[in-house]
Amino acid sequence: MDKRFNLYKFRKKKGLTQSEFAEKFGFSACYYSLVESGVRKGSFEFWNALRIAFLALSVNRSALNIFPV
Repeated sequence: MDKRFNLYKFRKKKGLTQSEFAEKFGFSACYYSLVESGVRKGSFEFWNALRIAFLALSVNRSALNIFPV
């Protein structure tokens, strides 16, 4: 499955606009829109910022499963 489609699905699932999502990662809404639509590939910095955020999310979710509240 295409990375951009996964990005779109995740953003929609979180109920965020492109502008809101881009702002959270420190990118302009215009740049994010170009990447999500496939016009731009996305820089290393772009994909790395998302990778780090998703990795942190995954680790936090795993920690919650190990240590239930």
